[in-house]
Amino acid sequence: MGFAPVDYAIVAVYLLGVTLAGVWIAGRQTSSRDYFLGGKDMAWWSVGFSIVASETSTLTFISVPGLAYRGNMHFLQLAPGYLVGRLPGVVHLDPEAVRELAQVRPGHPGGRNRRPVVGNEIVAGGQPLHGADVEPGHSQCLLFVPVCKRREHHSIRIHCRKQAEQRRAVDEKLENRDGKRVLYPSPPPESEACPPEPDRSRGYVWALYPGYEIFLTDLSGGAPVRFTDRPGYDAEAAISPDGKKVVFTSLRDGDLDLYDMNADGTGVRRLTKRQGFDGGPFYSWDGRYIVYRSYYPETERELAEYRDLLAKDLMKPSRAEIFYMEADGSNPTQVTRNGHANWAPFMHPDGRRIVFSSNLHEPGTGSFSLYLVNADGTGLERITYGARFDSFPMFSRDGKKIVWCSTRNAKAPREYNVFVADWVP
Repeated sequence: MGFAPVDYAIVAVYLLGVTLAGVWIAGRQTSSRDYFLGGKDMAWWSVGFSIVASETSTLTFISVPGLAYRGNMHFLQLAPGYLVGRLPGVVHLDPEAVRELAQVRPGHPGGRNRRPVVGNEIVAGGQPLHGADVEPGHSQCLLFVPVCKRREHHSIRIHCRKQAEQRRAVDEKLENRDGKRVLYPSPPPESEACPPEPDRSRGYVWALYPGYEIFLTDLSGGAPVRFTDRPGYDAEAAISPDGKKVVFTSLRDGDLDLYDMNADGTGVRRLTKRQGFDGGPFYSWDGRYIVYRSYYPETERELAEYRDLLAKDLMKPSRAEIFYMEADGSNPTQVTRNGHANWAPFMHPDGRRIVFSSNLHEPGTGSFSLYLVNADGTGLERITYGARFDSFPMFSRDGKKIVWCSTRNAKAPREYNVFVADWVP
């Protein structure tokens, strides 16, 4: 049995058609994430059938027609039989489990027993924080709060809705040790609108709003008490586990440095003094250390750009490394040295490991995943996969849970939600 011209024509048309179809479909894909995950906008049943198709394999679709051509049509029944035989398995799969297969590499701590926390309210101590404006489905900043008596862990999630009637722009909240008060940075109460968007004509930058101060209020939404009252940016505050100290980032002395103060706002002390930005501090659960991110210009050109942006109340977060130091500011220690954007660090309760967010896997992009590293800089490991953005991680006091903010399962651009997972070493 030989190939006639019409057979060659059929094969040529088939190969050309497959190639053109692939080019057409790929034209709507912009990254490997789109290619492998379908942009994360596929329905669960579509993901399920994709798994079946992959299992059946391209080899089967090529070999079966060839065998049928050489013999009879029996083997043509094989491919449809695969689909029919596996259909019950797809139908009985938990849709959420199918989504998980497409989003997190199995066997990694970040992907085990993940449970999304969703809603439209700020939640503190298990109760909604009334009077706060939160955009439905948009949750950004989160943490486990150190409630002293009950030793429970809850997450706070908030979003600033850009509307003129909003009383103040809240970008971060920390619950005080008694479980009844919240510490947060904000423009002054008399400010009627959210701060303006930063000028990004020089690339991606963060704004250092000079009107930001640190306030304390109770969970019932009472009148806030102002903790700081100095010109310049005061924000990124965290309270120590014993409730006695507050660490925060400030521009009060002309550079972005870390400071601490007593829980009543007195006794302000500067902790870092090296030229460059220091920010995002958090205490370790035993209160011995402060972990943070820093960027220190190394050349005259970098220093000039840093100072120029700072004069405009801006900073460029495209490079930062993870550090930690004693709670009194002594013995600063650099942990990462990869030259990329590493931020949002938090120390595991064992005091030996640090979780943080980084674009190390896709340098120079806005794709961030969670990584774990030993405090001495060794043992770097990526722990989340599948989401465009994973950040703001925090361990529970007992080290059995991890909470973080993510775009996974998002149904709209810039939608962020809070996730909690069992931490399995």
